[in-house]
Amino acid sequence: MFSEWINATQTNHGLEHATIAVFIEKYGMQTIAGRASNDGFYVLGDVDTSLLLECAKEALHRMNNGKKELAISTYCGTNILITGALTTIFTSLSGYFYKHSNWLEKIMNALTWSVLAVVLSQPIGCWIQKVATTNGKVENIEITSIDEISPMLRKVHTQWKKY
Repeated sequence: MFSEWINATQTNHGLEHATIAVFIEKYGMQTIAGRASNDGFYVLGDVDTSLLLECAKEALHRMNNGKKELAISTYCGTNILITGALTTIFTSLSGYFYKHSNWLEKIMNALTWSVLAVVLSQPIGCWIQKVATTNGKVENIEITSIDEISPMLRKVHTQWKKY
């Protein structure tokens, strides 16, 4: 039961990324965010409901036709989390390794290690999405509806296909 919930959330997370990628491709960069759940995903932003539905259906179609990489997004919260964690760890380690340096050297070393952490976090974050937080295999889900919860919040509902 729990593994089904995890799989559904991972699949909807991938579809959420793909939907936002298609939306941005068609309508330009937006201030937009998403969050997946086991029965769909939420989209926060000034987004027209009918355009969102069109983009979600197109994303699902593209993914079903081989574009599974749309499930991975460099803008994902996973990447933000990894960036914060690595930056904290690397900066802390620089303080430990350079504890006998003067204050300017400590700052320069901390900045250098922080930049390295940010650079490394993108491929690591995308890898974690690929192996743990998203799923590009959307063959068994369908989009059922979209609710406009508020002017800035929509929920795209999905369900598993019944055979």
